[in-house]
Amino acid sequence: MIYAVIILFIILAALLLWRGAARNRGSRLAVEQDKLTPLSNESERSGPNFASRPGVTGTSVENAPLDPTPALEESGPPTVMIVDDQTAIRMLLREVFELEGLRVFEFSHGKPAIETLKQKRVDYILLDLKMPDMDGIEVLTAIRAYNRTVHVAMITAYGDPLKIDAARKLGVTAFFTKPFEIDDVKQSVMARLNG
Repeated sequence: MIYAVIILFIILAALLLWRGAARNRGSRLAVEQDKLTPLSNESERSGPNFASRPGVTGTSVENAPLDPTPALEESGPPTVMIVDDQTAIRMLLREVFELEGLRVFEFSHGKPAIETLKQKRVDYILLDLKMPDMDGIEVLTAIRAYNRTVHVAMITAYGDPLKIDAARKLGVTAFFTKPFEIDDVKQSVMARLNG
């Protein structure tokens, strides 16, 4: 437990230093904020209710189309989705990728991430392996039922070989172990998006 608290403080300190350096360089980018996922919004905890919107039926993965390349908006900067139950990690990664000019969606658990993926173009997903409502493998299985081509990397503090093998079978090619080097994550994501 004490190690988790120490890691959390280190991540928060790194985030504050990163923000300060960006402001000093004058390179702070004005990037569109994701209106779907305000952290204090009740919909993030329970997931968006797309079923109540006209023209949208069902919210389960079973009802999702099996088209591996869904027709979604194609314009705008590349998008990264961060799904992790640790707020500090999501904040740090959001800051890093927004400074690179990317659009960022962030979620603390899997269900709203899956629903957003059905509605928005996402180019890369950073997915935590262990989360409270659905673990990363369950989320990834649901994602692959809808979109087989999106790039996915797993973030984990637990190196469970069975889950890592399952993730590889579902198309994950990169794994980052907490605590990770933020520059390694950034370089890996940017190389995949630019390649």
